[in-house]
Amino acid sequence: MRIARVLGLVIGTLVADNTFGANFTMVAVGAFGEPLTECRVESFKSTGIRSNRPNDYKSRFRGMVASDVPTGKYSAGISCGETRIGEYVEVGNHDVVKVVTENIRIGRSDHIPPHLAIHFISPRPQGEKWWLTLRALYRERRDTVEFQNGEARITDPDPGSYVVSLLSSTGYSCFREIDLVEFTRLWTFDPATCEFQLDAFAHIVTDEDKRALKTTSWYQQLRKSNEELWRALEKAAKAESDSNLGK
Repeated sequence: MRIARVLGLVIGTLVADNTFGANFTMVAVGAFGEPLTECRVESFKSTGIRSNRPNDYKSRFRGMVASDVPTGKYSAGISCGETRIGEYVEVGNHDVVKVVTENIRIGRSDHIPPHLAIHFISPRPQGEKWWLTLRALYRERRDTVEFQNGEARITDPDPGSYVVSLLSSTGYSCFREIDLVEFTRLWTFDPATCEFQLDAFAHIVTDEDKRALKTTSWYQQLRKSNEELWRALEKAAKAESDSNLGK
């Protein structure tokens, strides 16, 4: 069963007195903010040292609703249909909203990290400085880089939904919502029209995408490609295991 990091929106009134603990609800969302269903808490284990307290607070949940969970840091295990979920959650003593999303990353380089390059289509006016920011909507990641020689580079972006902004020292601003996966490598940008040209691994979010809860063609093709890749990886791992057993 595929391992994915998914968790969701934590909403509730977290009281300051740890004797009573916190009451909150968790809602799972996918990598691009789409809702996940059939979710239940499999484990909710404290990562801190708590004397005379249980380690797993799974019993404090009814579905995805928590009651009387002490404030602190936890490792949560959640299942949503066929997807298994793992994430760290911090329960505080104030009203909070936490959005933690499904992680659909396939892999991460251990050597030279890949990067996403963004180029200008046309020359920029001399004497200006330009910056590009990718701000994740459903996870804690924000990258801001300055253009150098007409290029900005983001190191190994995480899959998910982003607000992408371009700003200049003379007051130019442009904003777009873009969904991407880690294989995206090259974008171009036209400051005259605030338009991006993206490779096959990134997509400008439209109103139709939002109405259809991210089930339009780009997302369908992405899921199909990911499923094919996972099957190929599982097949290769099985073949290697069988080969080792035969030695």
